[in-house]
Amino acid sequence: MKEVKLEEAAYQFEAKMSLRQAIPLGLQHVCAMFVGNLTPLLIITSACGIAGGEFADLQVTLLQSAMFVAGIVTLVQLFTIGPVGGAVPIIMGTSSGFIGVFNSVVGTMGGGVLAYGAIMGASIIGGIFESVLGFFLKPLRRFFPPVVTGTVVLSIGLSLISVGINSFGGGNKAKDFGSVENLLLALFVLVVILFFKHWTTGFLSSSAILIGILAGYVVAFIMGLVLPTTGVTADGVEFTKAWVLNWNKVAQASWFAVPKLMPVKVVFDARAILPVLIMFIVTAVETVGDISGVMEGGMNREPSDKELSGGVICDGLGSTFAALFGVLPNTSFSQNVGLVAMTKVVNRMALASGAIFLILCGLIPKLGALVSIMPQAVLGGAAVMMFSSIVVSGIQLITKEKMTPRHLTIVSVALGVGYGMGANSGILAQAPQVFQLICGESGIVPAAFVAILLNVLLPKNDMAEFLSLHTIFDEKNDNLSVSSTKAMVGHCLGAAGSIEAVFSIKALTENMVPPTVGYSDEDIENLKEKAGKIDFRPNEPKEKKLDTVMSNSFAFGGNNASIIFSKNAGNIELPKKEKVYITGLGVVAPCGNGVENYVEKFNADVKPESTSVASAVGSADYAACGLKMAFYRKLDKFSQ
Repeated sequence: MKEVKLEEAAYQFEAKMSLRQAIPLGLQHVCAMFVGNLTPLLIITSACGIAGGEFADLQVTLLQSAMFVAGIVTLVQLFTIGPVGGAVPIIMGTSSGFIGVFNSVVGTMGGGVLAYGAIMGASIIGGIFESVLGFFLKPLRRFFPPVVTGTVVLSIGLSLISVGINSFGGGNKAKDFGSVENLLLALFVLVVILFFKHWTTGFLSSSAILIGILAGYVVAFIMGLVLPTTGVTADGVEFTKAWVLNWNKVAQASWFAVPKLMPVKVVFDARAILPVLIMFIVTAVETVGDISGVMEGGMNREPSDKELSGGVICDGLGSTFAALFGVLPNTSFSQNVGLVAMTKVVNRMALASGAIFLILCGLIPKLGALVSIMPQAVLGGAAVMMFSSIVVSGIQLITKEKMTPRHLTIVSVALGVGYGMGANSGILAQAPQVFQLICGESGIVPAAFVAILLNVLLPKNDMAEFLSLHTIFDEKNDNLSVSSTKAMVGHCLGAAGSIEAVFSIKALTENMVPPTVGYSDEDIENLKEKAGKIDFRPNEPKEKKLDTVMSNSFAFGGNNASIIFSKNAGNIELPKKEKVYITGLGVVAPCGNGVENYVEKFNADVKPESTSVASAVGSADYAACGLKMAFYRKLDKFSQ
């Protein structure tokens, strides 16, 4: 097979890319989101009773507008208009997150065009509300460190896996859901994608999703020629199988149509507005998660404040714009986050070509119809892999920082309680309706809420460390610089003390305070608040004339000490203290583990051999000071 090399520009957001490669890569995104973009409209128009009969033309108009609006808002997200748009590789589309709230609004208002008009009115106001939130996102960014956004992205991926596997079986509402034909068709698409993804390189590898979907179309067409296209239910009702291509739909679609502005009368009703406003707060959190996921998965970095803010503003104003065309809120599409994470293609031209195709689908209904007849099994063959890629992006975000017990608690509780609650909504049957609407439709919302809450409430270790520094050095912090080289090199299986000593001597000889690496922008802002006058050095070194350096936590398997290094011997004056507190004593020796062993060696005042390391202070020294042994710290196996 001849190799078609993928342009390097495909992996760069702003680089110019040839249309012959950009267009197919953009079509992948359209295929990934096309059905999901129209499904919410089909559900809500059916709930309102405007899906057929005298309203049949209205529903077709709304579906046409959904494609047109998605393309326009995606272009704004990619290229920005002033502060609107994050310039991030995100595809926008009709949100399914509002389905539960909108169904409730329909029930409250009795359905019909009036209820749909109230949904549009609430969406207009809610979109403006979310855009205002976007302008104030920077001061709120501190509530979204990687452990929180990663948990949200992970929840998004987990919630979509069930969607993907439902499509894999042909769609759970299909009469032949899970049939052998559907499963084999989906499996064929998945195998084709895997082959082109991993057994080819360049352009073919990055276009694996599109190739798999096109192959699925071909196989579905052949199946229609050689296999029965209809089946009979247990009740004797004949039905068309889910994998059959409905070419009549393409034939009946018109060649050109202009989307209609305000096809239904907009109604502003508080019964619709209040619950929808709450959902717009939730969708802002989801958008932060989507943008974080796509930047981590596609560009191996966290998004900036400007990118997040612009993305959320576009989310809000895009939803308001959509409502003017009778379309449900337009937000970032999580399905496409998985595609970016899988292919690493983030080029703006490639995504823009997909957006332009969506616009053309809105103007040329035949194009839209051709994509809309895609069998669910074909989509599912691609979706199971794409959606799982979002889970991996969430894990990557969470593990960007060291997994401390605090981080483990946040992720575990958010997924266990938050996502578990949303995934099993029956547990909320007795809860207030508003709470059910917010948390019961998706595990994303409660997981995000729990993660944010725990991140605010759980104490951080650095807070305790800075408190200790402030206590030790009183108010004399103007000339004190602090950094941690452990963050740079790790504990190195017990060699942390040696490494700290080397960095301390290096700092003295080079007059350079080493950096503490690995901190995000949010962490730095938080640490600066806690440091106060202390000169904390995150992520970059600092030239400074140094006469004295103290190496703290000079640790050998639990034997902790603070050692002072100075250019001038004997110039260190220790303050006189009335009391000295000994909190622990550890001994490391090659003669074995166990508390009893250490107690025995300590009482015998055993001197360290040349091959061992031990505390320089013996029992006699402690006894001379009138001190008694408090406790021993057990040597862990990694510190030997």
